[in-house]
Amino acid sequence: MKIGNLIHALEQMKQRAEIIAGEEPRLEHLIRETARKARRHREALHKMWDNLQWLLRMLDAFRKRRYREVPWRAIVYGTAALLYFLNPLDLVPDFLTGIGFVDDATVLALVVKAIHDELERFKRWYGTHHTPSTTSENVTSQEQPSR
Repeated sequence: MKIGNLIHALEQMKQRAEIIAGEEPRLEHLIRETARKARRHREALHKMWDNLQWLLRMLDAFRKRRYREVPWRAIVYGTAALLYFLNPLDLVPDFLTGIGFVDDATVLALVVKAIHDELERFKRWYGTHHTPSTTSENVTSQEQPSR
C-alpha cells in the first residue's frame, strides 16, 4: 500500500465530498453511517478512535450550523475521509481480517494531519460551548473523546 495511492483515492473522493458537505441531509447520513461502522470496528480503529470522533463531531457541528469558523477545505477533506472509510472495497478491502482497516486509518491520519489546526480550534470551541445537556449529541458513542 503506497501513500501516493491513498492520496490519489482521497482526491478522487473530493468532488463527491463537496456535494455531500453542502447538503445537510446527505452529510447527516454520512456522519451517522460512519459512526455506526466505527462502533462495529472500534478495536481495529483504536489508534484513530479519538481523532475520528473529533472529526465526526466537527462535521456534525458544521452540519447543524453551530460551528462555522472552519475552512471549506477542512470540511471537504473530512467528508472525503468519511466517504473513503465507508467504501468497503477501497485499496485494502475491509473484509481482509487484520489488515482491512489499515488504509482507512491511514487516510484518516492523513486528513487529521492536514486539518490539524482546524480540529484543534474546534476542540477549543467545543470546550467552551459544550454543556452536559449536549452529551447525547456525541455522534459516535456515549463516551467523550479525550482532549
